[in-house]
Amino acid sequence: MQSGYKWTLLFIVAVSHTALVITGEMPSQLFFLMPVTAAGYLGLIKGKRPVNRILLNVAALVTLLFFLSDMFVISGDLLIAVGNLTLAFHAIKSFDIRTPGDGLQVFFMSVIQLVVASELDQPLIFGAIFLVFIASSVLFIMASHQAAQVGKMPRGLLKLGIILTLVVLPVVALIFVLMPRGAGGLFGSRNRQKAMSGFDDKVSIGTFEEVISSADVVMRITMPDGQAVEPYWRGKVFETYEKNSWESRWTHGFPYRNRKGEIQFARKMPKKGIVQAVLLKPPKSGTVFGISEIVSIACDSRWVVQYPNGEVAVSRRRKKRLNYQVVSTGEQPKVRKKTLDLYRQLPDGMERTAKLAESITSGARDEAEKCQAIMNWLRKNCSYSLKVPLAESVGNPIEDFLFHTKKGYCEYYATAMVLMLRSVGVPARIVAGYRGGDFNPYGGYYVVRQANAHTWVEAAIGPRWVRFDPTPSTAGGSRSIFSNYLDILGFAWDRYVVGYSVEDRQTLLGQLKWPGSGAENTGRLPAMAIAMLIVVGISMVVGRMLFLWRRKYTFQKRMRPVSILAVQIIKWLSRAYPETADMSWRAATRKVQDISLQTRLRLFFEKYETLRFGSGPLPTKEQVEELKELARDVQGKNRSRSDE
Repeated sequence: MQSGYKWTLLFIVAVSHTALVITGEMPSQLFFLMPVTAAGYLGLIKGKRPVNRILLNVAALVTLLFFLSDMFVISGDLLIAVGNLTLAFHAIKSFDIRTPGDGLQVFFMSVIQLVVASELDQPLIFGAIFLVFIASSVLFIMASHQAAQVGKMPRGLLKLGIILTLVVLPVVALIFVLMPRGAGGLFGSRNRQKAMSGFDDKVSIGTFEEVISSADVVMRITMPDGQAVEPYWRGKVFETYEKNSWESRWTHGFPYRNRKGEIQFARKMPKKGIVQAVLLKPPKSGTVFGISEIVSIACDSRWVVQYPNGEVAVSRRRKKRLNYQVVSTGEQPKVRKKTLDLYRQLPDGMERTAKLAESITSGARDEAEKCQAIMNWLRKNCSYSLKVPLAESVGNPIEDFLFHTKKGYCEYYATAMVLMLRSVGVPARIVAGYRGGDFNPYGGYYVVRQANAHTWVEAAIGPRWVRFDPTPSTAGGSRSIFSNYLDILGFAWDRYVVGYSVEDRQTLLGQLKWPGSGAENTGRLPAMAIAMLIVVGISMVVGRMLFLWRRKYTFQKRMRPVSILAVQIIKWLSRAYPETADMSWRAATRKVQDISLQTRLRLFFEKYETLRFGSGPLPTKEQVEELKELARDVQGKNRSRSDE
């Protein structure tokens, strides 16, 4: 095999491995196999002999056993297990590349790696890697076709590969437009939920000793009307606090069947509602985030649920971004008097906290002043910190926060305020969502990150719940112009590539205009025109396939006798000179001691190579007969050598 072919194979493997690494979801324990794979291919390029197949078969058996245990026990995830299997396969196969057929096996496994990577995650850089893989795949397939017997790649191979790539890319783009992304991807729903955004159904205090602030993007929110809002993106609501954990009391809400793509919760819509178009990364639950109070939602979810606490949720999604639009009033939810007792409950062992709350609110005249007094006290006497003691070491993390460390993050501040308010008779609850976000002035949308995750307090004052945020504000760093423009590309990738839907396809086709027509299409291209385009396209493809098949059939018919002779001569060489079994014909002929036979062999293979792999027209009958005569001459010399 040629050195260029080996380097191309190594490049294909490197691209597919990179696609797996950038997902960030593959376990890092098996990444040690990548240097092993690289060492195997570098040995191949240097011409080292393959490893003994007994050792490779043992390694393959161990890999198969590990794959089964990984799929059912270790990770419990089919995609992760397949990804690990491909890593192990590449490491083993890199020491066993003997023929171009082995290279095709490696290429097929690289394709599987790319498919697995596309199912795990699709960051913006994945699009660039995908294009590189397509371009290099075309060149690799062409090189693989030539690599069996050719000693030197024919001229113009790179140019032809570039031309074919430019032909393939529009076809891929057409398939992209006609085939929107499904809910479960290529493999359907995964056997475990790998969520990226949102909150769990429980908020535990003191579970983590240190919280890491992440800059990963959770959602991007566009305000079509350009309204100025206070960016509190309300999400889940928690009512009961027991054993240092908050849980939601409302496990069932009022379901709405989403038949028309839009659901209205309020009987009368506000005249100036706050419209928010949200692209949410795959959520942990179906919770919808938006400015309070949400009165309508437009999405593609089959069911939408509204809970008594004002929370809105859609059907749970697995590995799918949620693209929706909500309309909000900008007001807090209304108080349901029948449920207020739920928001006065206190866990046992909070007597010291209750006394502190009474002393802080002793001069307050009403519930609003009590809330303000407690919030001011927390901001003044406690400091914000992401590193706190574990609950198991302090027993009661909230009392430790109030009376000892006085350091904590938003969950500590909000929990302390809710418990103190309840102890003085003010109904209160915890709300989890996101506060703030980076406004991208060039794209006109908010970028909300994991670092913006936040909890705050809602207290029942009068007819509505009132928001209080006792957590001190933390200064956020400003984004550069470059990062803002880069995020626009990421937004476009998430929205129009990864999240491309049936509705997007209809909208795109609906914007097409016919030549000479000044009016936009109504959304449905004429059926006759579509049918004609399909028929013409199919006819062109079928006609081209028939032409190539006819050309290939004619070529094979003329070359079949010659190919049989070439195979016979190669087999004779391997029998007469066993050390030439895995060699190319050039290296094998050099082992022939008879100079006259060596010359005839070289002449035969050179002519055969020119006819079989040349870029000229199909071989003529005269050229084929000339090659047959030369083959008979070689065989005659072979027989005379045997007689001697």
